[in-house]
Amino acid sequence: MEKANKENGYNKKSYKTGLYKIRMVIRREWKDALAAVLCAAALTGYIAVCSYAGRVSERIEDSVVRFHVLANSDSETDQRLKLRVRDEVLEYLRPEMEKCESRREAEDVLISKTEGITETAERVIKEAGLEYDVKTELSRERYPVRYYADAVFPEGEYSSLRIVIGEGKGHNWWCVMYPPLCLGGESIGEDDRETLRDALGDEGYEVVMLSSEDAVPKMKFKIVEWFEKIKE
Repeated sequence: MEKANKENGYNKKSYKTGLYKIRMVIRREWKDALAAVLCAAALTGYIAVCSYAGRVSERIEDSVVRFHVLANSDSETDQRLKLRVRDEVLEYLRPEMEKCESRREAEDVLISKTEGITETAERVIKEAGLEYDVKTELSRERYPVRYYADAVFPEGEYSSLRIVIGEGKGHNWWCVMYPPLCLGGESIGEDDRETLRDALGDEGYEVVMLSSEDAVPKMKFKIVEWFEKIKE
């Protein structure tokens, strides 16, 4: 009888031990499965975010032409000259740029007008009583984030009309040549908004335009901005 009781006690203990081990295995497998699901969800989310950011970033960069003027130096005279060159070149290009309906058309106009742009800048410099060389080119150029009164363009590599005055070592000035936002000042008017939406598409437009109630970039812009940084 005593031997039987001992065996029964041993069997119960073995049963409890075995049950505990089974529970531990199930718990461990459940944690592993949960971790796998969470990792898969995180990876899916990351891929979706990168896909969205890459698509929007590419659309914005491929739809816009920027304008970049580099002054000879940071002297007051050279900085004033830079702005006069900017104004005269924009006025020279206005009639043709306002007719453009795509980045390609804008680039064609700028290429055809390169000599005239250079001559316009040289005339302004001569009228100021100065003698600086002028270099005009249409190229791909890296731009930082640029804020307007009610819009913001993300950092990226854009098609760019670049005018270098003299040594080009002074503070520069830039804007968006196409869509022709340079022509309307810092604030984007209603007509320009429609032009911008047509050029960038709905997703790009939502990223670029700031809320009229809050000048802090939206989360969508932050996603695109983050994507540009991890590309570098």
